[in-house]
Amino acid sequence: EPPATLDPTDVRDAKSNLLAAVRVPAAADVAAMSVRGQYGAGRRADGT
Repeated sequence: EPPATLDPTDVRDAKSNLLAAVRVPAAADVAAMSVRGQYGAGRRADGT
């Protein structure tokens, strides 16, 4: 939910509430919940 106003205190409290609501996955679940990507030059299927 957005903050009631754009007052810095309200924004900070909204951010704090959001971060408190995020749950950290168990180490065993990380692989099932994430996708790896490459963000640079790679190789094509033909090896070049």
